Amino acid sequence: MQQSNNLLTQKLFKISDKVGYELIGFTFEMVDDKEIDIPLNNAEIVSIDEIRFIKENVKKVLLLKEICKILTIRQNLVPLWIKLKFEVEPDTTHLIISNIFREVDSIKKWYKTNKFAPFLMSPRYQG
Repeated sequence: MQQSNNLLTQKLFKISDKVGYELIGFTFEMVDDKEIDIPLNNAEIVSIDEIRFIKENVKKVLLLKEICKILTIRQNLVPLWIKLKFEVEPDTTHLIISNIFREVDSIKKWYKTNKFAPFLMSPRYQG
């Protein structure tokens, strides 16, 4: 869990620097995602209980440390993708996350050109 938690934390700090303001509060929702053609191993299967735990925190405003802990419920697993939606409400970022989780190394291989992976940023922030 430490490696995946560190990955998400580091990426969120980089995103904060890129957008020019501190990301403080987070809300999120989980969406059903169609399986993408990446081999799935048993370690990457997230249980129904784990999904239930994650979904219990939907719509709560969470701090960076809390959101990273929830999204890394399994050792070395992170959501396949996380879309960011910057809210009009100050200091709140809404995350839309995939219900498919992958190992950190798989995420790095899948998103070779995205330095914010698994976060998906609008093209204006990619450079």
